[in-house]
Amino acid sequence: MYQIRENIKILLEEIREVSREEKVVVAFSGGLDSTVVSALAIQALGREKVEAITVSFGEY
Repeated sequence: MYQIRENIKILLEEIREVSREEKVVVAFSGGLDSTVVSALAIQALGREKVEAITVSFGEY
């Protein structure tokens, strides 16, 4: 469990570093990957700095 917490800590630091703590946009599909990325970004930067977007291609 310690390793997982350390990895999350590292990811949060990397998100802050890469984003320079500016507002970010997450492509959100609703799947597991984009849900986790959104949650980590919100935890790292705060809700006000994370925008989740989806793209609708209509019916196909």
